[in-house]
Amino acid sequence: MKKRFCFISLKDFLKDLQSGFKNELLKKIFIPDKNKQYIIALSGGPDSVFLAYVYKDLYKNQLIKEPVLFHFNHKIRLEADEEEEFVIQLSKNWDLPLFVESKDVKSFSKRLNKNLEESARILRYRALLRLSKQFADCYVVTGHHGDDYIETIFLRLLRGSSLQNVNFFYKRTLPITIAHQTYSLHVLSPLLLFDKSEIMEFLDSQNIFYKVDSSNFDDNFKRNYIRKHVLQPLKKIGFKSGLVWQRTHLSLIHFKQDFMHKDFFVLDKHLCNGLSQKQIKILFDQIAKTLGIMPFSSTLIAEFIHQSYTNKIFIQTKECLIESVKEKIWFIHQNAFLLKEPKIFRENHLWVILWNEKKRIYDDKDVINIFYLKQNNLSKIKEILREKEIPNSIRKNVPVIVRQQSYQIILSYIEGFWDLYIPLNH
Repeated sequence: MKKRFCFISLKDFLKDLQSGFKNELLKKIFIPDKNKQYIIALSGGPDSVFLAYVYKDLYKNQLIKEPVLFHFNHKIRLEADEEEEFVIQLSKNWDLPLFVESKDVKSFSKRLNKNLEESARILRYRALLRLSKQFADCYVVTGHHGDDYIETIFLRLLRGSSLQNVNFFYKRTLPITIAHQTYSLHVLSPLLLFDKSEIMEFLDSQNIFYKVDSSNFDDNFKRNYIRKHVLQPLKKIGFKSGLVWQRTHLSLIHFKQDFMHKDFFVLDKHLCNGLSQKQIKILFDQIAKTLGIMPFSSTLIAEFIHQSYTNKIFIQTKECLIESVKEKIWFIHQNAFLLKEPKIFRENHLWVILWNEKKRIYDDKDVINIFYLKQNNLSKIKEILREKEIPNSIRKNVPVIVRQQSYQIILSYIEGFWDLYIPLNH
């Protein structure tokens, strides 16, 4: 039976937060990994203040490590230093560690011939990347909300751009370039669920102070114009930005892709036939986005094209494994369960297999032995799996169950378990 969509309001979220985060979906969005460090990008505005408030509570309830606050002083507006002082005081009041950094955005903007807004964004994310290097594993959490999502869509429409590649999932990997080197920054934007008005109403009701960026009222900026003259009139007749984002990104299809199908991507070889290096790069960038990894380098694309003239493609990076088998090309995230050995053990006269958080139990009476395919030279089984276009990197870890009359192979690379029985005489 198809699950009905259920809109999550800010009030629903706060109620769940107070009860210890019982909603598993909200927990996945706000805490994808409780063992990671969370760095809160804190400008001092209402969105980032609310974000810091939420993660302060998550820490208080022992759901995450102590979060770290980060403030970047752009030194562009007269009130920039005042906002920095506000953030410093807020971190003291909430007893949370704070890192502050400042750069000359105007000089950087002139040097790169970019506008101030884009220059500030580049320097801010570079600073966040440097801070993230101080921690073994972390997420940078930003205060982007549902209104930001809608404004971005209108901006793209205004430019005549496609909406196909609007990267507004709550969790994404941004490529950050410093001194001709590109690094990955893992970014979380959980407030996309909500409208800005909901956030401000809550802060005002709790007497939680925040700063207001005066440049947000300048209609010379296209985003501000859209906010004032397009989005606000829509809201007066019932439009909800957070509802649109949730409808678009939390449907069963997107939910499944986001949480289940980012471990691997399978491409038909023939789709690359006749493509130029530039076209292959565009295709591979989409695959990288699906896997949540850094874009593939031009050097890797060139190596892929070189290997494609042979019958075998095998390329490894720190984040991805690319392997061909027959007419398929597999792109597998290096952290994917597919590349990990399942656990096989015996317990109270039972055989137990644990793989991808799934369990199979077999009685001693029915099973003679269980082993990994790589432990035995069963060429016939390997050939059958190859015919099914399963690459060696996966098939070598496949559990093989020896029964009285047959081998049983368990494949768990899509959903659940899929069993293949092969007579022993093979």
